[in-house]
Amino acid sequence: MSENGTIDAVRLMRTLRDRLSADMKGMTAQERLEYIRAAARGRKPVRPKTRPGRSKPQPVRV
Repeated sequence: MSENGTIDAVRLMRTLRDRLSADMKGMTAQERLEYIRAAARGRKPVRPKTRPGRSKPQPVRV
């Protein structure tokens, strides 16, 4: 919140987006969907364990 009691929505959105990007970095499309669905259900999303030799992240298709 700023000094006058308002919320800086742009800064908040950028912060949240950056945090999500960092959390989902290296996940496959399926892992991202599971992460998002867990968060939507109100459960704390769990980051899958890193596996060696993973390919780059794939785009999410819904």
